[in-house]
Amino acid sequence: MSCSFSDLVLRRGGVLTNVERWPGLARSTQWVACIPARNEAGRIAACIRSLDAEFGAALHVVLLVNDTTDDTLAIVRSIAGSLKSALTVVSVEWRHGSGSAPKARALAFDLADLAAPNTAWIFSTDADTLTLP
Repeated sequence: MSCSFSDLVLRRGGVLTNVERWPGLARSTQWVACIPARNEAGRIAACIRSLDAEFGAALHVVLLVNDTTDDTLAIVRSIAGSLKSALTVVSVEWRHGSGSAPKARALAFDLADLAAPNTAWIFSTDADTLTLP
């Protein structure tokens, strides 16, 4: 039985509002970085660029933009085409204020399996974190 992004979001108590994907240069994804983000417009570009610089085309970023009221999504869209890494952005609104950081991170891990199946390594980072070489 297959499951969709919408199904997973609904099971976790959210409403899927958007899914966008950019392929990057990846031929074979080895790593998936799961990033939950809420109102991170000032930091998300640096986070994603640092991951892209470190992992390049071997990385697929799964960004869960949840209950965001700032320009996080617009910022991500503005840099997406310049990445070597593949990128999947899933936008969610939590029902009845049921969202939380741990819940968002758990959903991002679930979505990683759909976005980049059969990947050997899945990890999570915060949207305000920089990966250093």
